[in-house]
Amino acid sequence: MNRHWIRHFPHPGYGYGYPYYARPMLTEQLIGRRTDSKSMDICIVVPRRRPAIEQVIEAYVHRLRVTCVDVVMNEVIVRGHFDVKLLYVGCVPSQSVHAVASRRVRFTAAVYVPGACYGMTATARVYADYVDADCDYWRNYCEEDDSEIPYLYEYDDWLRHKCCTRRCNVSISLGITASVFGNRPLWPQIPPSMPYHPKG
Repeated sequence: MNRHWIRHFPHPGYGYGYPYYARPMLTEQLIGRRTDSKSMDICIVVPRRRPAIEQVIEAYVHRLRVTCVDVVMNEVIVRGHFDVKLLYVGCVPSQSVHAVASRRVRFTAAVYVPGACYGMTATARVYADYVDADCDYWRNYCEEDDSEIPYLYEYDDWLRHKCCTRRCNVSISLGITASVFGNRPLWPQIPPSMPYHPKG
């Protein structure tokens, strides 16, 4: 640490001839903050013990976690994971509602923050910006082994000649906001010294 000499008092009554120096106080300052997006496509497969998908009700992201934030030159690397849950109408005559989830889907994103460098502190906030689910219902795109399930063949007229599927594509867009902080030295102000000679 550099020592900045403030004032030297040669008189023994003021400072006793010892030099005085100021020490800087380190304060945390915001270097930069940027927002970026990360797009992902996830394929969710319904297991055989559950009914196939006739219609998707809702798809959403929950348990979104940030596990690691690293600072490199002009970039912030954000890592984490999340769960995707899908609510759908089962391909059965009762049309019961079922749910299937894909757990701990990992993601890695790089956010460009000019001025960031190694050793700085960074924080990140991740949120789900867009979630959409899409399935192929028509017979030309159905699975070949769907005919092995008895109710699919028996209630084909009731299903209006649709072929239920077990695969659903979920498109997710994550919004990532990264903030980089650095230490800035703050020098205290020099207090006024006592006069050498009394006034008056």
